Amino acid sequence: MVKVNKLKSMLEKVQRFLKEHVQEVLFLADAGFRDCDGAQLCEELGWNYGIRIAWNTSLTLPDGTSNRLDVVVPEYRNRYFQNALLTLQAKLKTKVSVTWTKDKQGNPEMVAVITNPIACRARLHE
Repeated sequence: MVKVNKLKSMLEKVQRFLKEHVQEVLFLADAGFRDCDGAQLCEELGWNYGIRIAWNTSLTLPDGTSNRLDVVVPEYRNRYFQNALLTLQAKLKTKVSVTWTKDKQGNPEMVAVITNPIACRARLHE
């Protein structure tokens, strides 16, 4: 698991350099960023993010219901959640895009990505 505080000063240097050269940054990360810190740092830096999260991550939906992603999203269904709170501690308000693929053995595998742009199929392609 990646600790964001170890990367913070490096990413801040990257942000200062990129600010002069690009208008928009999309930070993509795999599930090594298991907590909300990566997304929160991206928001501080003014970046968009797309970070894969684990299938057993808990969400609180706008209607107040809370559950794990694997309970909320049936196999082979795409779902898009706007304004969900990530984790049982409701640490991050974010958007979640979920789809299914197959692992190397042919078993269903959930792919869930948190983003600050709107949750939709395009986020999964990114």
